[in-house]
Amino acid sequence: MTWVVVLVLASPVIAWLASRFIVRGGFEAFGWFRRRNLEAWQGMYYEFATIHLRAAEHDDRLVFVESDLLRVIEQPGSATVKLFGPAERVVLAGSGETALTQAGCERLLLKCPHAEAKKLLLFLQRECFKPHAKRRERVPV
Repeated sequence: MTWVVVLVLASPVIAWLASRFIVRGGFEAFGWFRRRNLEAWQGMYYEFATIHLRAAEHDDRLVFVESDLLRVIEQPGSATVKLFGPAERVVLAGSGETALTQAGCERLLLKCPHAEAKKLLLFLQRECFKPHAKRRERVPV
């Protein structure tokens, strides 16, 4: 009889622990699946508006994959970037992806009418390019 009482009293605690394990484990598994396609970038990515912006260093400059930036401003097939010169648009040696330098990002986003373009430009300047330049000791403190 006492085992029944103990089991009845302990069942909410057991159920709570099991639910925590299932929910937390589910979130961790989902996050792992989400990050798995970015393993090739070795942590060099940023997130803006739930879109991963893959970044790389090219000639000691921080560059962003063009297709990720175009997805944020909802212009995936934009021909504008094809007009950019080598100082603004480069091809990454390791992956063959086309990437935009800081000048290319600024040129693309300053003229873009999309509502998120200016926010993305400020994000890139504040959270990406400036800290990268500080780490490389190019910006005076």
